[in-house]
Amino acid sequence: MKIRHSILYGILFAVGALGQTGTLSQLGEHLNDTFHGDVYAVNGIIGILSPVVDNVPLVASAMGMEHISFGWYLRHFSWLALTGYLAGMAVFALQNSL
Repeated sequence: MKIRHSILYGILFAVGALGQTGTLSQLGEHLNDTFHGDVYAVNGIIGILSPVVDNVPLVASAMGMEHISFGWYLRHFSWLALTGYLAGMAVFALQNSL
């Protein structure tokens, strides 16, 4: 279990380092400039990037504890997460257009 906890804390520290060095802020500013302040586009892209930066490694380390493969998880659950995320974006956009 010590190795698993090390992976978990390492991932959290890496994401924290991205925040402390200003990398995440620079990314946000770059996206804002690129999409001319379109909040929906910027938030949508950040929402897609966020799981790649922190959630995928966390899930991968947790799956090692449960002895399931990343491919199995990807086939069975990623479409549900993406569907939920896109539905949430659609509802948010619809609410703001009314």
